[in-house]
Amino acid sequence: MSKLLARAEADYNTAKYLLSPAGNPTNDEMLTDIAAYHTQQAIEKALKYKIEMLGMSYKKNHDLVGLIQVLENNNFHVDKELRDRAYTISNWEAESRYSDSFSVVKSSVEDALKLYEQLRDTILRSTNPTSISYEERVNNTLRNMGISKFTYEDLKKFLPSTELDDDSLHAVVQSIVNCLS
Repeated sequence: MSKLLARAEADYNTAKYLLSPAGNPTNDEMLTDIAAYHTQQAIEKALKYKIEMLGMSYKKNHDLVGLIQVLENNNFHVDKELRDRAYTISNWEAESRYSDSFSVVKSSVEDALKLYEQLRDTILRSTNPTSISYEERVNNTLRNMGISKFTYEDLKKFLPSTELDDDSLHAVVQSIVNCLS
């Protein structure tokens, strides 16, 4: 399984620390800017994680708008506020590190961290096998793979009786579909 979500969480924790009194006791603007960078990275890695879980690929860049588009084209809906702020947050990746004139308001970073939390929680709910039935997971996997001619009912006699994690389920469904096609 991808380590992207764990890395996203590390970026999130770093940003939270840099915004805290312990991590930034003098309210240094530069540390707030670095927190903005880590917030952008957390959101980017969480989006890429979900794209990987859907079996899709993405461009190796920092474009949150493009990543959101890939997800929404595959029936994973991203919060409207994150969609609306994605372009601005994407710019934090480079601007926070290379532009002398860059300065971000602390509350904007805090708001973006809340958007990350919502995104992370939505992703975890959508990938948690216990949150939906095995039948729904199989049908979602088929849909995410762009396969409409088969359903859970067509595949159930070939599926293992124990539930699989998302990566294994994707691989097994792909193998069954290849054999049946």
